[in-house]
Amino acid sequence: MHDGTGTHYGMKYGLALLDPASQPAFAHLNSKGEIPAAFKDRPAAWDDVHTAKYVVLMTDGIITEQVRPTDPDAVINGTKELQNQASSKRKNITTADQNVSSFDASCAAAKANGVVVFTIAYEADSTAAGQMTKCASGSGYFFEASRDNIDEAFSAIAGKINQLRLTQ
Repeated sequence: MHDGTGTHYGMKYGLALLDPASQPAFAHLNSKGEIPAAFKDRPAAWDDVHTAKYVVLMTDGIITEQVRPTDPDAVINGTKELQNQASSKRKNITTADQNVSSFDASCAAAKANGVVVFTIAYEADSTAAGQMTKCASGSGYFFEASRDNIDEAFSAIAGKINQLRLTQ
């Protein structure tokens, strides 16, 4: 990703790691010695009563379009952000609207499958906070944070997860 916030990618791949359809990848990683045998049958089924699934997603900005350099090897790419280069030096691969739609779909899929979604807008504007609020599992699952209170947000999330584990 060049220039921009790809929160939708984080949600997509976080959810993919919880999706039972990715179990063959875990089995393969185990067969190669990359992960312990205890993880080879994961992720569990969506409805496994012995498994709780959580996503903790943090962003520092709004979901934006995604662009790539037209010449990935150009020296300027290392010194000047794409958004500050001539439009001929970059190409859009997805629009902001497409990425927001993808994000919303991933959030909806997570919640529809029983995944508890915690979100954090870290020093982000109100638009990003709105995107994260909408994705969270409820009002108590969204946190606005700054460097002064980020530890409180993560402590609150850990407390909720522990509380949920004790009641299930």
